[in-house]
Amino acid sequence: MTHLQHITRYATMALLASLIAVPANAVQTSGGGALVTIFSSIDNRDSNGDGVDDTAALRLGLDPNALDSNGDGIPDWWLLRHGLDPLDDALAYRDLNGGGLTVAEEYAYGTSPWMRDTTGNGWWDSFEVAWGSDPADPNDSPWSSVFGDVNADGRVDAVDVQLVVNAALGIAIPVPAKVSGSGPVNALDVQQVINAALTR
Repeated sequence: MTHLQHITRYATMALLASLIAVPANAVQTSGGGALVTIFSSIDNRDSNGDGVDDTAALRLGLDPNALDSNGDGIPDWWLLRHGLDPLDDALAYRDLNGGGLTVAEEYAYGTSPWMRDTTGNGWWDSFEVAWGSDPADPNDSPWSSVFGDVNADGRVDAVDVQLVVNAALGIAIPVPAKVSGSGPVNALDVQQVINAALTR
């Protein structure tokens, strides 16, 4: 494939990703007929019912009869919706956002491959998975009844102190570190977590 063909292919995928309209329940349905057509040809044919018109699938080099053209376990429609190449065989194993989940895991958990914290609840998706909460549900996150236990492991220790210090310094951390009031993490939060660690 020439450089120009690569550019044309990615531009087409970007256009399709911007046009796709996926119902809220589409992630749970594994494709099927739940998706709407995102690109129409004259006859509007969508042989596999995944929402990607056969003509668009063929233009992208996809198999219009398969939900997953390269067999990586991630449906083509999901990859297109997120602006990704359905024919990239290594893509399923990459962590695109640096948050600790591969693209295949992001698909499996219903999270975004571009965001560390899909729901915006302050917990990175990978951290929620590790602690057994649903990273796609903003109301389901790890918690602890111990004041100052920011990583929800049941105790306040040096790890919690380091997480709050890092947050106060503006370093991205996988958990919400605000323990006092509202606003950005500050020296008061650091002091309260240190005090909690010392009193345990």
